Amino acid sequence: MTNSADNENPLPRMHQMLLKIRRELDAIIVEGVSSDGAVRVVLSGGTKFKSVTIEPSLVAKNKQEELEKALLEATQSAVNQVLLQVKLKTDALRQEFGFPQQ
Repeated sequence: MTNSADNENPLPRMHQMLLKIRRELDAIIVEGVSSDGAVRVVLSGGTKFKSVTIEPSLVAKNKQEELEKALLEATQSAVNQVLLQVKLKTDALRQEFGFPQQ
């Protein structure tokens, strides 16, 4: 006799797990900070930007290049944190379904 659980289509369960991961990622909040601490970017694990905080001294017209650099650094820092969380969640999913780790 064949066990129906062994023949069960894994896609619905995988879909449910992906939805759960999405909810978990949306609940994660990360903050990226520029190397000089003058700019902070906050975003969710679902990559929705929540806020940008800029030190007032960088808003001066003669600080445009410095501000642009700080914004890029803080944004990249926050995005890298989200990517790490995504990797951790998807690695767990791969392991559960027996897929090789990347």
